[in-house]
Amino acid sequence: MNAISILVVDHLTLLREAWSLVLKDDPRFNVLGQTGCGEEAVRFCRQYKPDVVIMNISC
Repeated sequence: MNAISILVVDHLTLLREAWSLVLKDDPRFNVLGQTGCGEEAVRFCRQYKPDVVIMNISC
């Protein structure tokens, strides 16, 4: 079984790092990266095509 690839996106560094640490401890997941910028997240997704994006959205 392949690990689920994940990108973590949140403007708060602490939350990005917390999610990444929790997910990296589980062999079912592969955290490809993290960013605090929506535009960078879009570029990252186009290039690496993660299975899942965990993103904090504020209006």
